[in-house]
Amino acid sequence: ELPELQDQIGFFVNTLPLRVDLDPDESFAVLLGKVRAAVIGGVTHQAYPFDRLVEDLRLERDLSRSPLFDAMVGYEEVGPPLERLLGCAAREVALEAPTSKVDVTFHLRRTAGGLELDLEYASALFAPARMARLAASWGEWVQSLAAAPERAWGQLSVVPAAEREKLFRVFNAAGRDGQYPKNRDIVSLWEEQVKRHPAAVAVHTDQTDVSYAEIDAAATDLARRLVERGGVREAEPVALMVERSPQMVVALLAILKTGAAYLPLNRDTPADRVEGVLRDAGCRWLLHDGVVPGGVIAAGARAWALADDAEASVSVTSVSGWMRPMRTARSLSYIIFTSGSTGRPKGTLVEDRAVVRLVRETNYARLDETVRILQTGSLAFDASTFEIWGALLNGGCLCLPRGGELLDIEGLGGLLRRHRATTLFLTTGLFNQVVEFAPDALAALHTVLTGGEKVSLRHVNGLRERFPALRLVHVYGPTENTTFSSFHVIERRYEREVPIGGPIAHSTLWVLDARGQPVPIGVTGEVYCGGDGLARGYLNRRALTAEKFVPHPFGERVGERLYRTGDLGFWTEAGEIVFVGRNDDQVKIRGFRVELGEIETALRALPVIQQAVVVARPLGGTHELIAYYVARDEPGAAAVTVDALRDALGVALPAYLWPAHWVAMDALPLNANGKVDRRRLPPPGATGTGGTVDGGLTASLSPTEAEIAPIWAATLGVNAAPRDGNFFSLGGDSIKAIQIVARLRQLNYALKLADVFAQPTLAGLARVLASRPREETDT
Repeated sequence: ELPELQDQIGFFVNTLPLRVDLDPDESFAVLLGKVRAAVIGGVTHQAYPFDRLVEDLRLERDLSRSPLFDAMVGYEEVGPPLERLLGCAAREVALEAPTSKVDVTFHLRRTAGGLELDLEYASALFAPARMARLAASWGEWVQSLAAAPERAWGQLSVVPAAEREKLFRVFNAAGRDGQYPKNRDIVSLWEEQVKRHPAAVAVHTDQTDVSYAEIDAAATDLARRLVERGGVREAEPVALMVERSPQMVVALLAILKTGAAYLPLNRDTPADRVEGVLRDAGCRWLLHDGVVPGGVIAAGARAWALADDAEASVSVTSVSGWMRPMRTARSLSYIIFTSGSTGRPKGTLVEDRAVVRLVRETNYARLDETVRILQTGSLAFDASTFEIWGALLNGGCLCLPRGGELLDIEGLGGLLRRHRATTLFLTTGLFNQVVEFAPDALAALHTVLTGGEKVSLRHVNGLRERFPALRLVHVYGPTENTTFSSFHVIERRYEREVPIGGPIAHSTLWVLDARGQPVPIGVTGEVYCGGDGLARGYLNRRALTAEKFVPHPFGERVGERLYRTGDLGFWTEAGEIVFVGRNDDQVKIRGFRVELGEIETALRALPVIQQAVVVARPLGGTHELIAYYVARDEPGAAAVTVDALRDALGVALPAYLWPAHWVAMDALPLNANGKVDRRRLPPPGATGTGGTVDGGLTASLSPTEAEIAPIWAATLGVNAAPRDGNFFSLGGDSIKAIQIVARLRQLNYALKLADVFAQPTLAGLARVLASRPREETDT
């Protein structure tokens, strides 16, 4: 500032962009020195106009933001009030700025009364309440600095005491209050229900009803035989590969009655992956109700065929003298494997107490003897924990569709009515399809829970308006915190994102910064889960367990831990968390957790692949996996085809990890650091290669083919597709198959979901439709 210009009228301000390397572990004195050096360096060149600087740097301009920086600091010394100017009386007038020059400006003024702060901000980006909290956080930080100037500035508090009380007590009240049988195990709670309701229906199917007493007798008998014939020991894992049936429930309870833990597996899991999981877990037995992969023998596990068990009908009296091993709340109940970033699946170890905490005396759903839950997922999907034990540990009824029955949206309403279901969980993708094509199927339910991905506003708002009495609940939670961690009841129309909510009973939620300290309300941080739902950790992965399950920095009990979810979010004033994104490459696809690194590892292991990267992008209303690859260019090498890549990948990975789209590239784009620049990867179809095949339709289509071809292509998200190309090889999946069925039924075609799986080509499906008369219905 030039003193000789202070009494002049005019614009004598130039903007100085400053770059400071911030290290939160340094003291404030060091930070102050860095800022001072940056300011002095900037003032040295203060005559260089900011507009000229931006022009000379040739920056890519964006009208939505200021170039070079988003925040500005202004400082001025305010002298005594000016009483006269050029012979005229003068008084100070506060000017209201109609627009904000940048996102946020801190105007600091030193007056006789002290230091004042004014905030100028873009009202399109920030609400007044959020800016008020920002100012309060700044004030808290300044006071903390004054109290402990020697501390690292990143360790100073930014959360005022009143707000800290909200975060610790008010927002987590549901997780701290309330009683449930936390010292009980699954089997004792089940047997308690057997004594209370022996004749009540525990499991209902279209063919039969099985009572609590009947299920318990069969489970006790099988448990005895597992111990006597199989030598099953306490705490050891027993693999289970069964379809939905009463026999599934008997097997689950039998394993738990032996004191062991169950390890659920899907029948369509590749043999190599099954072998790896069984070897990792050290399983000696695999219980099944059908054919099992051949790798089971190689993994050292023996197959136990439940359906062919010669002693399956032993009478109850034969087990009267058998004493089952005692379980405790800390007994291992199950191990569930999920995708792993290193290419190796990781097994999560869940205890009985975590399951009991999920389903007993809870606040997100009514779970009592009146509940009838329809199980829609497989046993290996952790939502089954809620479905099975939410019914059976409360005296309710578990309703089971036929074992291999495909969930047909058109038939869902009839299925729910036949089973008289009251409660249903649907993954977000499936929920969207049901609301889109058959919302009336949900009319008779009391509660619908949905989660697994970010919810669609259009679909939740549409269902809310159609059935205002329906209890619609958005649930969230990682496998490591036993299925659900938070919930939000959707009771109104939403214009923006739907929160993932507050903690379910007996659980706590935290939003922390990189140093494990709470962030203020409205500020994004990493979501941590606490409470009795936490798993023990990961099977045989001590380092990963220590990384993800960390000591609770504010715990009230010795050894209390938190789980780092990797999800980013922020608290609202109402005490609910809004999901923002991830801090890594993990994504959710149709409710399944997917580590992109696992797919990339499997692709790079193929001898025909030189480089590969996998991303997840929103396509067709949901996120889909896209694989970008560079094939090895070697003399005499055969051309790489998508079908060959998919077949090779199918040996190692389950279907939910298969990319929906494949893009062959000459080279992957790199950024300045030599890493793959994912932002520059082209959308599927842009290169004309891979699974999204354009222009493959032949000119000679039959009338039926011509009618359904646009629906076929639109569902796959391509311009066209070969008439004999396999639907699933072209990026189709079960959700898209549901869309195909629903859209063709709107044309009065009599089509079932099984038809798409049986005839997964355009030509094949057209032949099926041409052979059937159209339904004369008003759709």
